Amino acid sequence: MLHREVFGCSLARGDDVVRRKRASMKFGLRHKLLAGVQVYLVLLACVGLMGLHAAQVSVDRLHVAAEHQLREVTLVSDLASQVGVSHAATLLHVLSDSAEERAGYEGP
Repeated sequence: MLHREVFGCSLARGDDVVRRKRASMKFGLRHKLLAGVQVYLVLLACVGLMGLHAAQVSVDRLHVAAEHQLREVTLVSDLASQVGVSHAATLLHVLSDSAEERAGYEGP
């Protein structure tokens, strides 16, 4: 009797395993494809969000760099312009032929 109970339990457990396998096999090809597409869409959304975040960080860094460098470039260009005006006035003064022209190019 003990022998039959042991076999009875093992058969019952074996039947449970078979039922579980059949239940997992009930998912057809359509369900598997839909699950695969959903996983693909979730991964695609994650990659897209990471790309958007990276682009936003890059744009923020560009704005910071542009603000700092734009001010410096503007100052350098103003200085270069003033130096150019000074050089031009000096050349006109040196290359002038008469004292009246020289007086016109000298500062007040």
